[in-house]
Amino acid sequence: MQSVFTAEKDDLLFAINPRVEDGLVQISERIKAAECKEVGLLYSRNNLEYQLWYLLDAPQSGISIRHLASLPAFEAQREALFRPCAVVCTTCDALPDEYELPVSIDYGDVRLYRQMDNN
Repeated sequence: MQSVFTAEKDDLLFAINPRVEDGLVQISERIKAAECKEVGLLYSRNNLEYQLWYLLDAPQSGISIRHLASLPAFEAQREALFRPCAVVCTTCDALPDEYELPVSIDYGDVRLYRQMDNN
C-alpha cells in the first residue's frame, strides 16, 4: 500500500468512493466529446465534486461548472444567464423543468443529463 505522499494523484482521486469512478470518468469523457463548456451540478453534500473538476480540468480547460441548487441565502448570487448544456446529478430522479435536458446516461450513483447523446 502506498502512502498518500507518494501515490499518484489519479490513484487517490477515488480512494474514498471508488464505486463512482467508472461513472464519472465516462461522464467527463462524454462532456468533453460534446464540447460542452457549461456544466451544472446537482450534488448531495456527501459527494465529492472535486473529482469532476479534476476530470474535466475545469476551469483551465474552459469548462465552467456551477451548482444549480443552493441554500436560500445564496440564491441571489446564482447566475440567471447560466444555461448548462450538461448537468451531472447525484441527488435527483429528474431535473427541474427549467433545464429541459433528458437523461443521457445513468450509472446509478451519478447521472448525466444532456441533449443529443451521440457519444
